[in-house]
Amino acid sequence: MGKSDILREIESLKQQINEINEKVDIILKRQKEIDKKVQTLSDIEDILDTLPAKLNTASFQIISNFEDSTKNVSKKLEDSIDKSLSKLNKLADIDKRLDAFEEDLRAYISKMRFMLLELEDSLRR
Repeated sequence: MGKSDILREIESLKQQINEINEKVDIILKRQKEIDKKVQTLSDIEDILDTLPAKLNTASFQIISNFEDSTKNVSKKLEDSIDKSLSKLNKLADIDKRLDAFEEDLRAYISKMRFMLLELEDSLRR
């Protein structure tokens, strides 16, 4: 084996090393892509693991807010109804007093007519 054979062998080995380096670079690039995908899958898994708790919390908050709103509306409605009933009671009381006043006024007018008739009778005699 001569010097030229050794040089050719060295060149061949260098070329093989370059090819191996290129393959290693490709493998490293693919490894990085796989690592990114694994991280993405891990993130998705974390999201899926915490999703029921988050949904439960959100549902609880929505229900709690709905209950609070319902209580507020109910309280306002009760207050409004109480005010309306109070006004109706006042109106009913006023109506009763007006009815009594009307009866008293009719009795007074009737008495005045009777007195006028008696006065007319007295004047005619």
